[in-house]
Amino acid sequence: MTTIARQVCKIIQSGTKWETTLLSKFPATVLFDQNCIQEIIKCQDNVFLSWHFFNWICSQDGFTPNVTSYDTIFKSLVQATGSKAAKSLLSSAKFIPERAPLDYFIKFLCEDGSAEEAVKIFSKLREVGCMSPSIEVWNTVLLSCLEIGRTDLVLQLYNEMEASGVEGNEDTVGYLIRAYCKKNKLTKAEEVIHQFLERRVAPDVTAFTKLISGLSKEGKFHRVCELLRRMIAANRLPSLITYQEILYGLCKNKMVAEAFRIFGELKVRGYSPNGNMYNTLINGLCKNGQMAEAEKLFAEMTSNGFIPNECTYNALIRGYFGIYKLRKAMELYKEMCERGIKVSTLSYSTLIGGMSLNGRMCEAISLFDEMLIKGIKPDGIIYDVMIQGFCKDGKSSKAMDIYKELLRVGLKPSTSTYTPLIKALCEEGNVEEAIRMQNEMLSRNLKPFVCTHDYILAGLCKSGNVTESMDWWAKMLSSKMRPREETLDELIKCLTLNDRLDDALLVSDSMFTSGYTLRKPTSEFLIGKCTKQNSYQAGECLERILGSN
Repeated sequence: MTTIARQVCKIIQSGTKWETTLLSKFPATVLFDQNCIQEIIKCQDNVFLSWHFFNWICSQDGFTPNVTSYDTIFKSLVQATGSKAAKSLLSSAKFIPERAPLDYFIKFLCEDGSAEEAVKIFSKLREVGCMSPSIEVWNTVLLSCLEIGRTDLVLQLYNEMEASGVEGNEDTVGYLIRAYCKKNKLTKAEEVIHQFLERRVAPDVTAFTKLISGLSKEGKFHRVCELLRRMIAANRLPSLITYQEILYGLCKNKMVAEAFRIFGELKVRGYSPNGNMYNTLINGLCKNGQMAEAEKLFAEMTSNGFIPNECTYNALIRGYFGIYKLRKAMELYKEMCERGIKVSTLSYSTLIGGMSLNGRMCEAISLFDEMLIKGIKPDGIIYDVMIQGFCKDGKSSKAMDIYKELLRVGLKPSTSTYTPLIKALCEEGNVEEAIRMQNEMLSRNLKPFVCTHDYILAGLCKSGNVTESMDWWAKMLSSKMRPREETLDELIKCLTLNDRLDDALLVSDSMFTSGYTLRKPTSEFLIGKCTKQNSYQAGECLERILGSN
């Protein structure tokens, strides 16, 4: 049989009308023998010629390959990484592959970035009663689904895995925790850890750390403490990265003092802090305005041999801008450049933002020009802070020039781009242009902040546009937006000034219902107007105002 199989392989390799030659040279009883077919597939060096032969012989009238023949060609295709042909065979044939080649094939699909295809094959084979793959294969597919962001498939597969009677191991629970954390379902992730710990299966330190990171960012520190206790009880000692995530969470939630205390305890226990820990704490202290403590920690960091990076300097520079020490901020920038640290868009965003929001627009423009000379492209945030700076400085025309430049270079404006422009235009009395800008904003599918509507209402009031002011107020109420107290005060003044007393009383009632108080000059002005026109109305107005207070 082996001799015949080799002869058949040579004829196929010749490539010239081999189908006719085979039918004329070998009797059908030999050529269509299942054992002979299997031997031909094994002897053929080129698996795709084997696949071509197999398809041809399957097309012959009255021939149906048996399970062993199907299995033989499937193994050959899998070993030769012929994934398309193997998938085609699985989808068209009614056979169940052996476990080893199936496991290998599924792993290959995952490594090839075809996790979704692997999941489809899983489901199909389960339908026909195929033996469940090994735990290693399940984990391979779970990990692949995670890597392509399909957390839904991770959870679906795990349910199928449990239904198949396969018990997960520490890798499985790690992937589940990562999936739940990615979906921000931290409570579910905690439940999974609890379930696996009851089975005496403990996740690795990385999995525990992932969940601790999520809980820390949300400020759930009582749950973090409980998780740390369970972690240590399961003989999984927290790593530096675990503590780094806790420190980051504490600083993010403005619990810098507690972060600093834990940092000190770690050093006492013999832990050697890394550069990321120092950066996290320095950033937290700077955001809290504790620049003296941040400087001390910076000195400790460098004395311990850690080289500060761009993030370190950015935190300090931002901190000094925050307490109006612009000279110190620029000294740090100079020091950063002298150390040879590469300055990126992030650094210029910090510098230009600091100068802009401190009213130093000339310096901000100089830094912007310097950035362009160095070939560093500004991002939308840099344009936004410059627009804010010019608007704050009362130079809306300059701000508009920056806005036009942002569009020219192909960047997309954000809600933060439009808000200061609309505010500045309203303050200058150019409400029509402000409304046009808001409409442009809406056309870009950007949702304005409530304060944007408020700025326009205030602008309409100051411009004396009574009817438009009332229409805008009604529009805000219908959209369940609550104007600010001072804006409603302006609206009542505008209405009173234009003898729209009924409307003024209507707005004042709305104010009182919202828990606001009418300012004394406005209330006196309104009562005075009511007194001149209608004594009964004046009494009613006074009663309402006194009642609200």
